[in-house]
Amino acid sequence: MERRTVALLLSFFLVTTISITYWLLKPDTREEVYYHDFRNDYSSNTSAEKMSGWGNRTFTEEGLVLSQGSYYCGCVFVQFRHDAEWAMETCVKVVESGVQTNVQILTREGKQVKDESGMTLYINSVKASARHKINGTNELDKGFTLPFNVQLNAWYKLKFLFYQGKIECYINDVKYFEKSGLGKCPVDYTQPHLAVFNGTAIFQYIKIWNLGSYNILLKKSYIIEPEGISSVQNISAPLEAKLYAHNMYALRDRNETARYPEGQRPYFEQE
Repeated sequence: MERRTVALLLSFFLVTTISITYWLLKPDTREEVYYHDFRNDYSSNTSAEKMSGWGNRTFTEEGLVLSQGSYYCGCVFVQFRHDAEWAMETCVKVVESGVQTNVQILTREGKQVKDESGMTLYINSVKASARHKINGTNELDKGFTLPFNVQLNAWYKLKFLFYQGKIECYINDVKYFEKSGLGKCPVDYTQPHLAVFNGTAIFQYIKIWNLGSYNILLKKSYIIEPEGISSVQNISAPLEAKLYAHNMYALRDRNETARYPEGQRPYFEQE
């Protein structure tokens, strides 16, 4: 009888161990759900004027060239629905500037613009800003200072994300701003968009991730600096830590080898 009890306990322990191991090793549920490379549109002779938006829009080898023309800004909309918890990214440079020239990456629920969120980068300045509008109210509309001057004819990768009530803003993979305690849009977003005010900008691409199904387990934030990081890097972190970058992977051990695309800085967060 004792042997049978021991055998049952061992079986239970084995099944539990396998289940926990599978949970830790299973792929992350975050996924890139939309990617549009505007440089491919130029090579395929696609007309930029067919894109939803306003202002002057043309495709070149470098990407989508956007300016306001006779409108108050140049803007293009991506006809794509995504979650209320998401991340967006673009790479942009401004080639002509005027007074308070800025570029923006945003999303909104629809034409009523009751819910709109995104970030702004101001050219020839050290300024950027973040905005989060929910149910017609600006819960956040705040500028932040950068440790560098944003220049003409320089590429900047902008990433904006909202997850579990928190906004984060990145420029060239470095986080410069975050704010917690914010409300969540009650519906999906349907109009991600890019914009330029008082100038001409070139956008290479737009990427969108859904973040709503991802679980973060612990309570700290880390940014791994890019110097010396290759496509495979050993990162020491607690067992429960989750790694996410452009493709999302779980850290599987206290000193696990984390794989991520060449040249991309991994950022992982523990709640």
